[in-house]
Amino acid sequence: MLTAPDFAKVADAYGIFAFTVEGVSEVETGLSKLWQNPKQPALMQVMLDPLVNVYPKIAFGRPITEMEPFAKPVDLEGT
Repeated sequence: MLTAPDFAKVADAYGIFAFTVEGVSEVETGLSKLWQNPKQPALMQVMLDPLVNVYPKIAFGRPITEMEPFAKPVDLEGT
């Protein structure tokens, strides 16, 4: 199974306020934390079940123009 770094710890190492949300019940509180100081950078790491499908997604090694489901580059400008 592939793993990713703890992005909250990475952000903290760079002096960026960061925290992790473990469940749906914590999301609203997490969003409130992000707005405590809106002029400062912050990161909210949201943990998801590894089996959940999240879209759009990009296959490893593929360019951003090949997102699934397919999205035209113009459509990506709003993201």
